[in-house]
Amino acid sequence: MIKTNYKKNPAFEEIEKSVGVFTITAEIKEDTETVNLFKHIPNLIAFLCTLKIGGQIIGEGRGASVLTKINKYIEKSVNFAWNASLIDAIVRSTKTLDSLYLKATS
Repeated sequence: MIKTNYKKNPAFEEIEKSVGVFTITAEIKEDTETVNLFKHIPNLIAFLCTLKIGGQIIGEGRGASVLTKINKYIEKSVNFAWNASLIDAIVRSTKTLDSLYLKATS
């Protein structure tokens, strides 16, 4: 609930720009560049996540995991690397969002 004196707040315009629905696309693919770079490491799993707003790239992130005797659960290892790439992309995109300044779609 917005208080009647809330609109008198000097930060109101900036707050209004920051609220709404934001459509961010995450494209995740196998990171063959990283796998090839570390080809001396067997069973490396790597993903590259690219975040976009309206076709413009706002961040990229990488995530990797290695299957070993200790870390032998394939589904868990793949899921860890996938999640790590998404999280890394989100963290890195926060730096570029300042320059793009998000605009809500509604």
